Amino acid sequence: MMTLSEQTSRNLTLALAIGAALATAHTGAGAASAQSQSPSDDIVAPNVDRPAGPEGVADDIDAAGPGSKISGDISLSYNSHFISYGGDVWGGGDDFFGSQSTGFVTANVALDLAPFTVHAGIWSDINDNVEAEIGGEIQEIDIYAGVSYTVADFTLDATYQEWYYAGDEERIVDLSVSYDDTGKIIENFAFNPSFLAHLRVDGNGGQEKAEAYVLGIAPSYTLLESTNFDVALTIPASVAFFSDEFQGGDSGFGYVAVGASLSSALKFIPAEYGSWSGNVGVTYYHTDDDAIPNNPESDFLTGSVGISLAF
Repeated sequence: MMTLSEQTSRNLTLALAIGAALATAHTGAGAASAQSQSPSDDIVAPNVDRPAGPEGVADDIDAAGPGSKISGDISLSYNSHFISYGGDVWGGGDDFFGSQSTGFVTANVALDLAPFTVHAGIWSDINDNVEAEIGGEIQEIDIYAGVSYTVADFTLDATYQEWYYAGDEERIVDLSVSYDDTGKIIENFAFNPSFLAHLRVDGNGGQEKAEAYVLGIAPSYTLLESTNFDVALTIPASVAFFSDEFQGGDSGFGYVAVGASLSSALKFIPAEYGSWSGNVGVTYYHTDDDAIPNNPESDFLTGSVGISLAF
C-alpha cells in the first residue's frame, strides 16, 4: 500500500508536470501583452477564504492576450492569518501580523475551450509555526482541478481538491455559480454575486463528512488608470452556513466577513516579462463560537500583501 508521503509525492509530481506542459505550450504560442488590462483578483487555492473561481480563471486567459487558449499565474503572499472557511488555522486571533503569520504560494493553469474552461493548480502554506509533516517549512500542499461553464452572464464551476497536511489528507468537491451583473443595476459597476457549496467528501484524521455554503459579493471599482499603474478597489463580503461538525461544532451560521483590497497592474514592467500585479488587503471576520469552537477569538482582523505573475 502506498504511504501518505508517496501519495503526496506522486500527486505533486503529476500536478507540476501538467503545469509545466501547459506553460510550455503557452510559451510556444507567443503570448501577447496584457499591460492594458485592469487589475483583478488572482486565482487562489480554494482552501483559503478567497476561493478560486471561474472569474479569476477567465481574467488570466484574458491576460494571456488575444487568441490565447492556455494561460497561467504564479503568486506569492504574506498573510497575518491562515483562515479556512472562518477557521483560524494557526490561532492568530487578534494578533495582526504576529508570530502566527504565514506565506502562501500558488500556481494555476487554465485552458480555454469556450464556453468551457478547464483549470488546475497547486497551493502551499509555508511557515515554521509547528514542525512540518511534509518537510522543511511546508505545512500543507493542496492540488485541485476543475471545469467551468459560462452561459450568458452565469458561470458554473466544479472543482475537485486534495489537501495534504498534518500527516493525512482531506478531499473536497466545490460547486459554485456566479453572476456577472456589470451595468445591470449601476452603470459600469457590478456586485459580482456568487454561491459556493463546499463539500468535504473525505475528512482528515477525525473529521467527518460535512458541508459549508457561502454567499458572497465582490464589488470592484477602478480608482486609477495610468501609464504605469491601474489601481482597483474591491470590497468582498461573504456569509457562510455549516452542516453539523464542519468546523468541529454545531450546524447553522458559521461566519460573516467583510474586506477591502487594493490591487494594481504593474504596467511599468516590460511586457516580455509577463503581466505583473500587486495587492494588499484586510478582512474582518465575525465567527460563531458554537459553529467554530476552536477559534481563539470570534472577532478578528486579517491582512495580506502579495504579488503575482500572469502569462
